[in-house]
Amino acid sequence: MSEIFYGKTQKHTKSGKTMLSGKLTVNILLALCLGFTSSCATSTSTSHSPVKTIHAASSEKKIAKLDLVDRSQAYTQYLLGLLAEKRGQYKEAVKHYKKAVTYDENLIQSFDRCSTLLLRMGKVEQAASMAKRALKIDPDFIPSLYMLGSISSGNNSPGDAIEYFHRVTKLDPTIKDAWLSLSIAYLKNTQYDEAFNTLEKFKMRFPGDALGLYFTGRALAGLKRIDEAEAAFKELIEQFPRFLKGYEALAYIYRYQKKFDKAAIVYKRYLAIHPGSEEVQKELADIQLRKKSYDKAGEAYDKLISQGAGDINLYFRLGITHWRQAEILGSVEDYKIALDNFQLVRIKDPGNQRVAYYIATIFERLNLTEEAIESWKRLDTGGDDTRDIYLKIAELYEKAGDDKMSLEYAVKASRLSKDDPELYYFAGILQNKLNRGKDAEKSFLKAISLKKDEGKYYFYLGVTYEKMKQFDKSIEAMKSAIDLNPGHANALNYLGYIYAIQGINLDEAEKNLIEALRIDPTNGYFIDSLGWIYYKQKKYKEALNLLEKAIRNIPPDPTVLEHLGDIYIALNDLKSALKAYELSLKSEPEDGRDLEREPVIKKLAEVKEKLMNISGEK
Repeated sequence: MSEIFYGKTQKHTKSGKTMLSGKLTVNILLALCLGFTSSCATSTSTSHSPVKTIHAASSEKKIAKLDLVDRSQAYTQYLLGLLAEKRGQYKEAVKHYKKAVTYDENLIQSFDRCSTLLLRMGKVEQAASMAKRALKIDPDFIPSLYMLGSISSGNNSPGDAIEYFHRVTKLDPTIKDAWLSLSIAYLKNTQYDEAFNTLEKFKMRFPGDALGLYFTGRALAGLKRIDEAEAAFKELIEQFPRFLKGYEALAYIYRYQKKFDKAAIVYKRYLAIHPGSEEVQKELADIQLRKKSYDKAGEAYDKLISQGAGDINLYFRLGITHWRQAEILGSVEDYKIALDNFQLVRIKDPGNQRVAYYIATIFERLNLTEEAIESWKRLDTGGDDTRDIYLKIAELYEKAGDDKMSLEYAVKASRLSKDDPELYYFAGILQNKLNRGKDAEKSFLKAISLKKDEGKYYFYLGVTYEKMKQFDKSIEAMKSAIDLNPGHANALNYLGYIYAIQGINLDEAEKNLIEALRIDPTNGYFIDSLGWIYYKQKKYKEALNLLEKAIRNIPPDPTVLEHLGDIYIALNDLKSALKAYELSLKSEPEDGRDLEREPVIKKLAEVKEKLMNISGEK
């Protein structure tokens, strides 16, 4: 039976017997005592929790003068609570314990049992409340101090836990669990020095204790005294070879030091003791992954899955393994295996955004653009990365040749980031491709207003003006691009070509193209532009040499072939001109731009007529 009655801590004799300070004279209580003494003793001595391993060692309190009937009623309810507790009727027991303290508010053991059961039932706040009421009766009541320390530690309030456990160690330094709990609280509060010092005191009182060595190693690791932590964990598993936490801790130290081979050896020793540990097998596989031994990692994860390990993280890790191998080797097969595993994870965990990202990216790598677009759309949850997702979708639509949808998502992205010039620039390119020149002009001008020193914005503005036949504005924009970047070969080419179209500033145009070709000497379009300048300068042979060279460097282009036909006409080579014009009409521009075919059709008709006239004359 409990050694504490009515708020008074009983004094112990040297023989260990309790000196009771009062007599129970009510017959019914005597009968209850006689009937339930054995069961009460069993109930109170059973180690339900760490709290019950601690005996009270509190200061003497004055017993309130209670009516004998109230005291009898209080103890009756307390005994009924013990009986209900023994039968496993915890709710009923709590009712009796609470009833007992309505008769005697100083019945401390009733608060103690009540708080213990409430904690066991998961009613943490109520348990803490009852323990605190016990401390109001006796501030040094060790079971309640220990319980409040444990609750504080569980509630992630290590500062409070430290205060409670520290008081317990002061009141009774022989309580082993209190020292360990105090050191753990210090560790949780990242007070590694205090944890280490507490454990040193613990080891003096309780030498050769496995938990003492384990938490000492933890404290040393927290202090970044890694070599000493390693030594502590080695000593631990040497003295206690079946203490599995020691192997885990030592392996962690080796992983922290990136000594993966040593960590693997420790994990294998662990598995020799406990071969069924899936978690350690996963750690071994993870080590292979970190070592970039992707084949071995993949085999390890496959083995775990084949053994029936149902953890979806295994499929994720196996996916990551093949993903990384594919990124290094460019292996399509590894991408496919990674995709299969990520899809399994997505089925079991549909909201996993990280997995959705890998799936979308793999579809991109495999050039499955439609699937990639749908996957990126699933990633749109309205978060901070929505703008980037819209931009990615816009790029994919552009890749798929759907400029209209690409523009739609580019505009969506720009609305979420109105001060980003790149988004307006991207929108302008798409609008240009869709022949929406006025819209493209607005987009490029907006980009320039946000960032005036970016040459490519002026360049594409110039391209837009050139398509709109606004040559003066195009020349101005191209000059701005060249001023910002004198090595902008495309701008040099465009400016020279516009001069050639208009038949003005041909010497300057020639210099621009020579400089562009110095930067990019094999660019067929630059070669064509210089050849067209020579044509305008009536240097037909030089022009022909360049045009024939241009054709060898680029796919069949209708404009270049038309230029070649014009040069053949100038050289009076009508048959070659006929062939060039016919090829021009059969060809499509690489950039997909719309062309005016009528001038070429007209030239072709004129050449045919001339050839017929020549044939008739013959």
